[in-house]
Order: sequence, then structure tokens, then C-alpha cells
Amino acid sequence: MGQFLDDQPRGKFLDEEAPPAAAPDSRSAVTRAYDYVAKPVTSAVAKGLEIAGDTGLSPYSLKEPSEAVAKVLVPQTPLQAGAMAGTLGAGPLVSLAAKVGLPVATLAAYPWLARILGGAVGGEAAGDVSGETPGKGALVGGGGAAVAEGLGALGPLGGKLYRSTAAGKSAIAAADAARVGTAMGEVAPTLKPGTTAPELQRTAEGQGLARMGAAKEGSIQGIEAALPSGQISVPALGGAISLRDANDKLSEIGARAFSKNPLDRTVQGVDQRQLYGQLANEIRAGIAAVDPGKALEWDAAQAAYAAGRGVLKPLMKPQAFTQGEFNVPALQKFLTDPRNRAVLAKKLGGDLGTGANLGPYNRLVDSITRNAEPGMVDQMSNKPLGLMDTSGSGGAVARGFRLAAKAFPNASSRYVGDVPFSTPPLRGDLQTMLDLMGERAAAR
Repeated sequence: MGQFLDDQPRGKFLDEEAPPAAAPDSRSAVTRAYDYVAKPVTSAVAKGLEIAGDTGLSPYSLKEPSEAVAKVLVPQTPLQAGAMAGTLGAGPLVSLAAKVGLPVATLAAYPWLARILGGAVGGEAAGDVSGETPGKGALVGGGGAAVAEGLGALGPLGGKLYRSTAAGKSAIAAADAARVGTAMGEVAPTLKPGTTAPELQRTAEGQGLARMGAAKEGSIQGIEAALPSGQISVPALGGAISLRDANDKLSEIGARAFSKNPLDRTVQGVDQRQLYGQLANEIRAGIAAVDPGKALEWDAAQAAYAAGRGVLKPLMKPQAFTQGEFNVPALQKFLTDPRNRAVLAKKLGGDLGTGANLGPYNRLVDSITRNAEPGMVDQMSNKPLGLMDTSGSGGAVARGFRLAAKAFPNASSRYVGDVPFSTPPLRGDLQTMLDLMGERAAAR
């Protein structure tokens, strides 16, 4: 019995079993070597995040999630590292290949495709080296990046869907009215056009002209009050005359001079446009002879009135308002005629020929075209996309398309310039970061 006890390992009971041997590490040598490097790097990053949170360098406390965040930042397996390297290196490699003449035009034109393929190739190559199942690396790298690219595209897609609805179309019309109305009020202050469709429509119907006339009348009264005799010398009108009477005569001649009917522009052999210019110059000279300062006030009143008339012309187009909404394409079409643009610039004190004093003109035109070039016009349509045009067709699919057409009646419209309610795609660097997060999530 004593001999039996002596044969047992010291410190062990007779019926206690020895611990099972540790399972052998089945990972490849590449994976074990990578893990040997990745673990301390991850720990160092986690410690750095903790310090950043504790010292206030980060607005958030990172003490608790620091290790989890570090594992996202540092690839934990060769497969993850390969997918990351492929995604990050796709852009530079495509650019380099294009410079040396390799056929990579498609990848250069579609960076998102390059990032997906880069993640797939990098992940598969690293997975193959580290002994992963064939195809797993491509699925993790390419699939994760593809899902992330889809998420990144949701912003622009959401904007397009909203613009396609009737509510979106109305919201765009209201935004156009506010933007154009604001610009018109800045370049023609006496017009006071308002910033809503009803206000702009009333302005076009006559209220704007009335406000401009009242403002000019106020200027005339102020100038006349400063004239000793209340009159000025205008040779073309027979000598001394009140400023108000001279202005009325100028307006009468101007109506004929700028009439759409060419027969009105000549009366008894006298060119009314030439007479208008002569009379305008003599009225100013008559005011300046009495009070040069008041002549400058007259210039300002004349310029304000001319600006208002110039702005009113496109606003009075027949299709400027439809169904109670502001229809900016009608004003955009007005700007497609170079002659209209030249006259508008002149009314606003500029000259397209010399490029002088075009600030007010550019301000108004940019508001109408949403910063597009003059001549570009929104392509509006109340018809659905061709795929949804199933009138007269039967079946569940056709009914589904008809429902979609009702939900998105403005789907086929195309807007110029700064497209309303549009979310630009993510910048390349931000999308790349999202792709890396998608790959890491797929790996887990």
C-alpha cells in the first residue's frame, strides 16, 4: 500500500485525473505570425484611445469601448489586412495603371467598382496565403465593400425619390420662387416682388409696376421740391416744363419707341427711340443745370425703374405660373435667347459685350438657372418613367408599375444647375472608410 502511494504524483489525490492536453493550434503559420504582431499593436491603439478619452483630446469617453474600437482600426487577421490593403490601394493603382497606358478606363471612371474589386482581390489573396477557405476572402473583401457602397448611395437615391413625388415637385417650385424672388428684390428694390408664387404672380399682374411707379413718383416729388420754380428747361418739349409733365411725356414716347409693333416706332417720320434718348438726356441736363445733386437722384430713380421693367419681362411670360405654382423653366427659356439676355443686362446697368457691371445681371440669372449656364432649361414632365408606362396593360406587374407611376409622377423630370434636394455622393475618402467598416463587419 505504501509503495502504491509513493508511485502517485505528489500533491495529487488518488482519484484526481490529469488535465487534458491543450488542443494544437490549427491556424496557419502566416496567421499565427500575423497574430503575434496584431495583438500588441491593437493593445497599443486601445491604450492610446483610453488616454485620448481621459485627457479630453476626444469629446467622448473611450475607456470602455477602446478595445473594440481598436479591433476595428487594426485588422485582426491576414484576410482583413488584405481586404483593407486592396481597398485602400485600388485608387492609386488604377491611377498608376492609367498613366502607363494599361486598359483601366472603366475602373478609372467608376472608383466604386475599383474599391470593391480591390477589396475582393486583396481579401482573397490574403485568405489564400493564410489558409482560409477558397472564396471567403473575396466574399468578405468584395461583399463587405459592395454593401458599404450601396449604403453610401442611399443619400443621392433618397433625394431622387423625393424629387420624383408630387410633394417634392411642389417643394422645388416653392424653393425656386423664394430664391428668384429674393434675387429680383435685390437687383430691382422698387419692384418688391415677394418670395412666394402668389406674391410673384401679383407682381407680374400689375402690382409690381404700380410699386415702381409710386417709388419714381416719390423721387420726382423730392426733386421738384428742390427746384426754385418747379420747372426745368427741356428744348425738345418747347422750353420750361415741370419735371412731372416732362416725365409723363417721356413715358408716352417710350411706350411707342419700345412697342412690339414696328409701325409705332416712327411718328410723322420721327424715330421714337431716337426721340426718347434725346428727351431723356435733355431732362437730366435740365435738372443738373439747377441742382447737380438732384440730377444724381434722377439717375438713381431712372435706373431703379429700368431695372424693375427688365426684371418684370421674364416674370410676365405666359407659363411663369402653372396651377398656382412658380414655373422657373419659363424664365429659363426666356434666357435661351441671347437678345433677351443682352437687354436684361442693359436694364440692370451692365453690358454683356464688354462684361462691365454684370453683378446684378449674374445674380438674377444664377438664381433662375440655379448657377447653370444661361440657356439650360429644366426638362419637366408629368409622365412617369418609360418602364412605368403601362397604360392599358393588365396583370399584377402592370398594376404595380401604375401604382409606382402615381407615387412618383415627377420621376422623369431633369433639373439643371444645383439640383434641388440632392445629397452629393460621399467623398472618396469617406466612402473608403465606410467600405473598410463593411469589410470588417463581413469578416465578423
